[in-house]
Amino acid sequence: MIRAVTFDCWGTLFLDGPAADEGYKRQRLAGMEAVLGARGIAVAGRDLDRAYTVAGQRLARLWEKSRDVDVSGHVTAVLEAVDPELPGRLPAGALDELVDAYACPALRVPPAADAGRRPPSRRWPDGDWRSPSCPIPCGRRVAC
Repeated sequence: MIRAVTFDCWGTLFLDGPAADEGYKRQRLAGMEAVLGARGIAVAGRDLDRAYTVAGQRLARLWEKSRDVDVSGHVTAVLEAVDPELPGRLPAGALDELVDAYACPALRVPPAADAGRRPPSRRWPDGDWRSPSCPIPCGRRVAC
């Protein structure tokens, strides 16, 4: 029995290259600055901007090795670029709020689906149309 299926949405099923990340940057940083400020941690926007760039360079080196980290790893990389000890000083729940601030801009304005992708190619016994490359029932909302 299949209990879970994972796949890479961005750059695979959705057309959104690495440069699209810059489009989310302003919203991400504003959200992170607001979360930190609400938790009593003052970080200037220019410091977060610099840290975002440094973290992006670190992540690019990781991606060159065909490795990746989850969203909390991205957020932690930004925080460490501000101050290596900052992640350890976060109050309870703050990392989850920062992850939400970082991830939500991309989910609120998602990239376009790949129009050149093959349509679903087979019908499963339960009536759902599914593609061999995308075993999630088409038409159902999926959080990537």
